[in-house]
Formats: sequence, C-alpha cells, structure tokens
Amino acid sequence: MRRTFRWLGRSAAIAAALLLFAAIGIVFVLDRGLASFGITLPEAYRVLRVQQVDAMAIRDAEGPVFTLNGIAERGFVRIGGIRQWVTIRGDDRRNPAVLILHGGPGDAYSQLAYFYHDWERAFTVVQWDQRGAGRTYRLYGMATPDMTLDQLLEDGAEVADYARRRLNRPKIILLGHSWGSALGALSASYYTYTLTRLTADHETAASAELKRLGPPPYRTIGPEETVRKWPTSTISCLPLMSPCETQST
Repeated sequence: MRRTFRWLGRSAAIAAALLLFAAIGIVFVLDRGLASFGITLPEAYRVLRVQQVDAMAIRDAEGPVFTLNGIAERGFVRIGGIRQWVTIRGDDRRNPAVLILHGGPGDAYSQLAYFYHDWERAFTVVQWDQRGAGRTYRLYGMATPDMTLDQLLEDGAEVADYARRRLNRPKIILLGHSWGSALGALSASYYTYTLTRLTADHETAASAELKRLGPPPYRTIGPEETVRKWPTSTISCLPLMSPCETQST
C-alpha cells in the first residue's frame, strides 16, 4: 500500500512538472510569436482585457434599465407598412428624446448602442434600423420593398411620431450622421418645402391648410400627418431631387 501511495505521489509530481513545462513552452511560443509582430505578452493580455470589457459593455448596452423612470425597449415596430427595428433607452423617459439617423445608407448603429450608453443619463436615445439596414435588413434581406428616398423620409417621420407617442414628448431631436444628416435635413425642411411647392403649383386649399397649421413641432400627431400627406398626393419629388414634377389631385 505504501509503495502504491509513493508511486501515485511520484506520478502526480511528474504530471505536474510536465504541465508546468508545457505551460512554460506555450508562454515561450506565444511570447516569441507576438514579438514577431512587435507586441509583448503583457500588452496582449491588456488587449484581451479591454476586449472583455467591451464585450460586457455591449451586453449591458442592450440590457435592462433599473432606474425609476427608465425605459429599455427593443423590437420590431410596424413602420411604413413593414416591421422595422427600433430601440428606446434612457435612465429617465422625461429627458429630451434623441432619434439617431444612422449613416450609410445601410450602416445601422443599433449594434453600437454601447457608444451611446453614457448619453442615456441625459437623453432618451432612440435607435432605428432603416429599411435595408441592420436587423430590419436581416428580416427582409434583398426583398426589402420601397427602397426610395421618399419612403425613407416617410419612415423617419413615422418613427419620430412613434417615439413621441411612446414617450409622451411634444418634440424629438434629430441627430444625423453622414447619410443620416441628409435624411434629417430633408425631414426638418419638409414643411417649408411642401408649402413652397403647393403654393407654386396653385394648390390653394392645401397651402391654406398648411398655413393654418403653421410649422412644426406640433402637440398632436394629426398636423404631422396632414403635412406629410400633401407631398405624396400632389408632389412627385422631394428636396434635392430633380426634375420636379407635380401630379393632379
């Protein structure tokens, strides 16, 4: 029995020594391999730690919000006749709401929600994967319908209305990047452009209705829908698009 225990002890010691030598060998090989790229082992470890922190930040950025008036919603909303991905996040839904219009077209930012995590303390951040982008594209792919500027503008207005209703906010801030900046500028100029075109086309009843409403923002959804209905019913183009033609009502 004693010989058996001694044999087990020697075997365990040998196994431990082999594992130690193997670990040293692996570290040596890693160190030499990383050195060929001009990176030290401690630097590589720090990079891995940063990646772990980033991965946790990405996970937390789409997780719950635990503050009293917080909101954390994510999912598909029916926009422009199809289901489109929208997220709404913030520590206090009473804060100003920001609708982020991503670039591209096609470069959705919802997967980069952790970049805006700190914003959620001061704003309610609304992310929208436009048709042809992000999770909306994943749902429809190449079969995504109505990929036109007119429809994207309609979609953006619907998303803004949805967010305002959901948050009970009279106004929403548009934040556009790259392509999103153009989309935001066109959306913001919708009222002025529509009124100008209707006046030029002698659509007196329509232009009178818009003048009566005045420019946005509005406290209810009705006026927004009135402004948006005229370009689709009487005008076949939008700002920065030419040539411009009109249709009979």
